[in-house]
Amino acid sequence: MNVRATTLLLLAAALACHRNRATMDYEPLAVTLDVRNHSPFDVNVFALPSPASQTRIRLGNVIAFASAELRVPTAVLRQGSSLVLYLHAVGSGSSWISPEVSVSAGVRPCLDVHSDLSGNLRMSVFYSRIAPDTGSGHCTAALKASAARR
Repeated sequence: MNVRATTLLLLAAALACHRNRATMDYEPLAVTLDVRNHSPFDVNVFALPSPASQTRIRLGNVIAFASAELRVPTAVLRQGSSLVLYLHAVGSGSSWISPEVSVSAGVRPCLDVHSDLSGNLRMSVFYSRIAPDTGSGHCTAALKASAARR
């Protein structure tokens, strides 16, 4: 009886320690956010993962008059399929919360940052577009490639 109990205990311990490799190796793909900063301010870009929370997840910084591709972890997407951004113009007291934009496989979020000289970001535009088949992921490159095909 003792041997049987010990065997069952060892078997239970072995099963508890077993890891499913398929589950452990799975990592959801991140979304790439294309940002074009047309303002004279560096801009900090944050995701707002929940409408009920004031928590901001920093995605990165885009310097004045520059473009960048920022990695957006799937964990910050609202219900796994939409994105809301919070922008802050560095050196000003201005910030902007974007409208909610849907993202999915083959759809790429794009952000055009515009501000006035005081850092007001309300002229910024956040949208999504079908991801380009061209080598470059930037929304600008996709628009140029689309125009060239016409």
